[in-house]
Amino acid sequence: KQWYQRRGREAVVSTQSTGGDYKCGACAANTADTCQDCTGKTDSACNAVVETADFKCKNYELKEEKWVVATASTTCKALKATKAKCNMPGDKADKTYKVQNAGCGTCTDADKKAEKCADCEGAECNVKKSSAATFTFFALIATLYTLL
Repeated sequence: KQWYQRRGREAVVSTQSTGGDYKCGACAANTADTCQDCTGKTDSACNAVVETADFKCKNYELKEEKWVVATASTTCKALKATKAKCNMPGDKADKTYKVQNAGCGTCTDADKKAEKCADCEGAECNVKKSSAATFTFFALIATLYTLL
Protein backbone atom coordinates (compact mmCIF):
# COMPACT_ATOMS: atom_id res chain seq x y z
CA LYS A 1 0.00 0.00 0.00
CA GLN A 2 1.10 3.53 -0.64
CA TRP A 3 0.22 6.21 1.85
CA TYR A 4 1.22 9.72 2.66
CA GLN A 5 1.86 11.68 5.81
CA ARG A 6 2.57 14.83 3.89
CA ARG A 7 5.19 17.17 5.30
CA GLY A 8 6.47 19.12 2.30
CA ARG A 9 8.07 16.56 -0.03
CA GLU A 10 7.40 17.63 -3.63
CA ALA A 11 6.65 14.37 -5.40
CA VAL A 12 6.70 10.63 -5.01
CA VAL A 13 7.33 8.32 -7.93
CA SER A 14 6.59 4.69 -7.25
CA THR A 15 5.64 1.40 -8.83
CA GLN A 16 3.33 0.66 -5.90
CA SER A 17 -0.43 0.96 -5.92
CA THR A 18 -2.08 4.02 -4.54
CA GLY A 19 -4.43 3.96 -1.61
CA GLY A 20 -3.72 2.98 1.95
CA ASP A 21 -3.64 4.82 5.23
CA TYR A 22 -3.47 8.53 6.01
CA LYS A 23 -2.11 9.06 9.49
CA CYS A 24 -0.78 11.68 11.83
CA GLY A 25 2.85 11.67 12.92
CA ALA A 26 6.20 11.37 11.24
CA CYS A 27 6.87 8.88 8.47
CA ALA A 28 8.84 5.79 9.47
CA ALA A 29 12.50 5.51 8.45
CA ASN A 30 13.19 4.38 4.87
CA THR A 31 9.65 5.05 3.61
CA ALA A 32 10.32 8.07 1.39
CA ASP A 33 8.84 6.29 -1.65
CA THR A 34 5.56 5.56 0.14
CA CYS A 35 5.17 8.31 2.71
CA GLN A 36 5.35 12.11 2.70
CA ASP A 37 5.64 14.29 5.75
CA CYS A 38 3.59 17.49 5.99
CA THR A 39 2.84 20.15 8.54
CA GLY A 40 -0.82 20.45 9.46
CA LYS A 41 -2.67 23.10 11.42
CA THR A 42 -4.96 22.76 14.41
CA ASP A 43 -7.97 23.59 12.25
CA SER A 44 -7.06 21.59 9.12
CA ALA A 45 -5.21 18.38 8.39
CA CYS A 46 -2.53 18.23 5.75
CA ASN A 47 -2.65 14.47 5.21
CA ALA A 48 -5.56 14.51 2.79
CA VAL A 49 -5.92 12.15 -0.16
CA VAL A 50 -3.42 13.00 -2.88
CA GLU A 51 -4.28 12.66 -6.57
CA THR A 52 -1.88 10.46 -8.50
CA ALA A 53 -1.42 9.67 -12.17
CA ASP A 54 -0.13 6.59 -13.98
CA PHE A 55 2.46 6.59 -16.75
CA LYS A 56 4.73 3.94 -18.26
CA CYS A 57 8.49 3.59 -18.36
CA LYS A 58 10.62 0.97 -20.08
CA ASN A 59 12.34 -1.53 -17.81
CA TYR A 60 15.73 -3.06 -18.56
CA GLU A 61 17.29 -6.46 -18.07
CA LEU A 62 20.79 -7.83 -18.48
CA LYS A 63 21.08 -10.34 -21.34
CA GLU A 64 24.39 -11.73 -22.55
CA GLU A 65 26.31 -9.04 -20.61
CA LYS A 66 24.29 -6.21 -22.26
CA TRP A 67 21.43 -4.06 -20.94
CA VAL A 68 18.36 -4.46 -23.15
CA VAL A 69 14.78 -3.19 -22.92
CA ALA A 70 12.55 -5.73 -21.17
CA THR A 71 9.47 -6.97 -22.99
CA ALA A 72 6.98 -5.37 -20.60
CA SER A 73 6.94 -1.71 -19.60
CA THR A 74 6.42 -0.70 -15.98
CA THR A 75 3.34 1.20 -14.84
CA CYS A 76 4.61 4.04 -12.65
CA LYS A 77 2.70 6.24 -10.23
CA ALA A 78 3.40 9.85 -9.31
CA LEU A 79 1.61 12.84 -7.91
CA LYS A 80 -0.75 14.22 -10.55
CA ALA A 81 1.11 17.55 -10.83
CA THR A 82 4.49 15.80 -11.25
CA LYS A 83 6.02 15.33 -14.69
CA ALA A 84 6.62 11.74 -15.80
CA LYS A 85 10.28 10.79 -15.41
CA CYS A 86 12.02 7.54 -16.29
CA ASN A 87 15.53 6.10 -15.91
CA MET A 88 17.68 3.54 -17.70
CA PRO A 89 21.17 2.06 -17.47
CA GLY A 90 23.81 4.62 -18.41
CA ASP A 91 26.86 4.18 -20.63
CA LYS A 92 28.96 2.84 -17.73
CA ALA A 93 26.34 0.53 -16.18
CA ASP A 94 27.94 -2.86 -15.59
CA LYS A 95 26.38 -6.22 -14.71
CA THR A 96 26.27 -5.27 -11.00
CA TYR A 97 24.05 -2.25 -11.68
CA LYS A 98 20.42 -2.49 -10.56
CA VAL A 99 17.79 -0.59 -12.57
CA GLN A 100 16.06 1.79 -10.18
CA ASN A 101 12.31 1.41 -9.53
CA ALA A 102 11.94 -0.77 -12.65
CA GLY A 103 12.65 2.33 -14.78
CA CYS A 104 10.32 4.74 -12.92
CA GLY A 105 11.62 8.09 -11.69
CA THR A 106 15.06 9.64 -11.75
CA CYS A 107 18.53 8.27 -11.04
CA THR A 108 20.36 8.73 -7.78
CA ASP A 109 22.90 11.54 -7.94
CA ALA A 110 25.77 9.07 -7.42
CA ASP A 111 24.71 6.75 -10.26
CA LYS A 112 24.07 9.68 -12.59
CA LYS A 113 27.48 11.20 -11.84
CA ALA A 114 29.15 7.81 -12.39
CA GLU A 115 27.24 7.48 -15.71
CA LYS A 116 25.69 4.21 -14.51
CA CYS A 117 22.19 5.69 -14.87
CA ALA A 118 20.54 8.16 -17.24
CA ASP A 119 17.11 9.73 -16.79
CA CYS A 120 14.66 11.59 -18.97
CA GLU A 121 11.32 13.39 -18.85
CA GLY A 122 8.21 11.90 -20.44
CA ALA A 123 6.40 8.59 -20.49
CA GLU A 124 8.48 5.74 -21.97
CA CYS A 125 11.28 8.18 -22.82
CA ASN A 126 13.93 5.81 -21.46
CA VAL A 127 15.04 4.09 -24.64
CA LYS A 128 18.72 4.25 -25.47
CA LYS A 129 19.14 6.23 -28.65
CA SER A 130 21.46 3.63 -30.15
CA SER A 131 18.82 0.91 -29.58
CA ALA A 132 16.09 3.05 -31.12
CA ALA A 133 18.28 3.98 -34.09
CA THR A 134 19.27 0.35 -34.69
CA PHE A 135 15.64 -0.78 -34.52
CA THR A 136 14.56 1.99 -36.93
CA PHE A 137 17.37 1.10 -39.33
CA PHE A 138 16.46 -2.59 -39.45
CA ALA A 139 12.75 -1.82 -39.75
CA LEU A 140 13.53 0.42 -42.74
CA ILE A 141 15.68 -2.27 -44.37
CA ALA A 142 12.90 -4.86 -43.87
CA THR A 143 10.34 -2.52 -45.40
CA LEU A 144 12.55 -1.81 -48.43
CA TYR A 145 13.24 -5.53 -48.87
CA THR A 146 9.48 -6.25 -48.84
CA LEU A 147 8.82 -3.57 -51.44
CA LEU A 148 11.51 -4.84 -53.79
